[in-house]
Amino acid sequence: PQDWSPEQREILASDLDQAQQDYLEEVLLAQGGVDPRVAEALRAVPRMRFVDPDDAANTGLSLPSGEQVGSWSARGLTQGRPMSAPEGAWVATEAQVAWAAKAARITPGSRVLELGREAGYQAAVLAELGAHVHRVDDSTGRLGRLRGLLAGLSLTVATQLADPVGGWPDAGPFDAILV
Repeated sequence: PQDWSPEQREILASDLDQAQQDYLEEVLLAQGGVDPRVAEALRAVPRMRFVDPDDAANTGLSLPSGEQVGSWSARGLTQGRPMSAPEGAWVATEAQVAWAAKAARITPGSRVLELGREAGYQAAVLAELGAHVHRVDDSTGRLGRLRGLLAGLSLTVATQLADPVGGWPDAGPFDAILV
């Protein structure tokens, strides 16, 4: 929320990041079938940083002042549901990203074209895996936010403002195209 102090925002982000790690370890990775490299990339990229701050704030966390925030638990928030992101985007689940990486056979050096309105969490995880990711989006706001998030994570994804339907022909060929 806009009226939160930087300290309140950092506490929320830290609690949500820990909830994501708990979910990864206790649910997704415990089921097996996730490539160890993908598991490490999922651990390295904090999914909740891509989520709309107002959606993330509705978690049921208590701040140091004792103030209750929202009605959900941070743990429940991260478990297996896509979430909203600013500019009309959505944030894929960890399981969706793991499945896409497996299905597309992403390896270090893979050339990947990503199209659509996912907030960039998937692109960040693929970049963490060592893929050369190219992202096409039709929103200046989404691309600007994504660039800022990626810079903060020290990840590189090539981005282009264009209609995703047209792809990015000049950057091909690609080993995988994810929509």
